Parts: sequence; C-alpha cells; structure tokens
Amino acid sequence: MMVSGTDSDFDIRSDSLYQEGMLHFQSGAWDEAIRCFELLEKAHPDDPLLQAALDEARFKVSLDRSTRVRAKRWIFPRWLPVLVRLLLVAGIAAAGILGVQALLREVQPSLEAARIERDREALLDEAFNYLEAGDLDTAEERFQQVLAETPDNADAQQALGYIAARRELETLYENGVSLQESGQLSEALDVFAEVNRRSPRYRDVAVRVETIQRQQGLEELASAADQNYKLGRTDEAIGLYEQLRTVNVRYETEMVADRLFELYMKKGRLLIAQDPPILEDVPKALEFFTRALSLRPRDTSALLEQKLARSFLEGQTYTYDRQWDAAVERLQVIY
Repeated sequence: MMVSGTDSDFDIRSDSLYQEGMLHFQSGAWDEAIRCFELLEKAHPDDPLLQAALDEARFKVSLDRSTRVRAKRWIFPRWLPVLVRLLLVAGIAAAGILGVQALLREVQPSLEAARIERDREALLDEAFNYLEAGDLDTAEERFQQVLAETPDNADAQQALGYIAARRELETLYENGVSLQESGQLSEALDVFAEVNRRSPRYRDVAVRVETIQRQQGLEELASAADQNYKLGRTDEAIGLYEQLRTVNVRYETEMVADRLFELYMKKGRLLIAQDPPILEDVPKALEFFTRALSLRPRDTSALLEQKLARSFLEGQTYTYDRQWDAAVERLQVIY
C-alpha cells in the first residue's frame, strides 16, 4: 500500500489509508486502526489530526486490555458502509469549514494590517494632491492625519516642513508687496531679493523687482528734473521732464504736464523777448507755444503767444515778398 508523501497543503483526512484506519476505528478494530495510522505517521509525523486518532486508538487498546473486554463481533447491515461514507464525507466537509475558519482567523490580522496600509497610502496621496494644487490648509490637515496614525512617517514630516516654509515665504512676499504699494521701494526690493533667494521664480517677484527698478529710475529722473526746474535751468528741466514722460507717461501725470507747460511758455517767451525778436528764434518760440497748447489746448495766453509768433513770421514773409499791405496787416497785430 502506498503512503502519501509530505505536503504543507495536504489534508490527512483525504488519505485513503487514514480513511481505512477510521473505518477500523469505528468498528472497534483498534489494532488494525493503529496499524494504518502508524504507517501513515511515517509520512506525516507532525500531523495533529493523525496523532489525535492514533492516541485515541491506543487508548482504546489499553482500555480493552485493562478491562479484559473482548472485541465484539458485529454484523453490519448492508446500508452501513453507505452511511459510514456519508458520515465520512460530512466529517471531511465540516473539517474543511473549520479549517477555512481557522485560516481566516490566522490571516485576519494580516488582512486588516494591509487594509490600514492601503488607507494610509490613499490618505498620503490625497494630501500630496492638495499640496500640488496649492491648498496648503487641506494638505496640512491630511498630513497631520497620517502622522496621527504613523508618527514616524518621513513623507508626511517632510511635507509639513515644506508647507511651513511655503507659508513663511508667502508672508514674506505679502510684506514685500505691501512695502512696494506704500512707496517704500528700497525696502520692498530687499524683501523680494530674499524671496527670490529662497525660491527663484516665485510668483511675480521678477516682474515686481523690474517694476521697482524702473520706478526707482523714474524717481531719480524726476528728482533731477525737479532740481533743474528749481535752479531755473529751463532747457535741462524740459529735457528731463520730456524724458520722464517718454519712459512712463503715467508717472505724476498732472505735475509733469504743469511743469512742462510752464517751461514751454517760459522758453518761448525768452526766445522772442528781444525787440525786435531775432528772426531765427521765432520759429523755435512758435514750436514751444504749440507744445504748450498740446498740454492745455484752450489756454488763452498760449493761444495769444502762438498767434503773435505766427503773425510775426507771416509779416516777415510778406515783407520779403514786398506785399506791403499784407505785411502791415500781420505786423500791426504785434506792434
């Protein structure tokens, strides 16, 4: 008779030798049952079910010997083998169910641990998604939940450190914006330089720095124009104020326009201040009066000066052409 080999997944109850031993055991043939079980034991020495059956059979033998009771002869009805087989199948099925239940009890902790780990990974992924979307508050909340379950989670710890740094950087940036808007340009430039050092290309810092530098250049230009204006350096002041408008037409619009109007009128009048005016200077004066009118189109003084300069030039032209009547008509407006 063949004895089945060892197998970690082998169920002793399915072995034919074990089944034969059980039939002997049920019929009270203890020695035959022990013989089957001992043969089977060689292949499966550590099987607990086999050992239990073998111990029970040996106990029955010792009990019979101590009480000197002969084994009874049984006359089995024909249907008994069928019943035995049915009982055997039912026993195997019940044992299988119990085995599955025992297996579930053994693996349940592992399954639960795996579920917890999956949930934790999902929570960590969700936290990183919020972080990438810029939702720092929700991301921080999720990372804190991860640390509540696993305090030594390196990913969550590192992410929370990053969030803290981002918030500090955001506060620093807002401080720079506030300084810039309040006109404290040098201080704002220092703050934005620190922001850029910590995080190059952060938000619109590069644009703001460029804007501040342009603004500082405008202020230096405006300061130089004002200085020349106060010192009476008309030509220099006009050039600087015109340059200021070219760089940024919206810079101190009203003030610059008022200064230029005043300077244009002053320069034009200086050019025609001699009596009689120098002919070559009159077209220049007319140009300055025209510029003044571009700033204040309805200003009566500028309109008058423009009219007088034009009349002078037209009178001179008619004089050279010997059109005396026309020349007199133009020049008498002036004189």
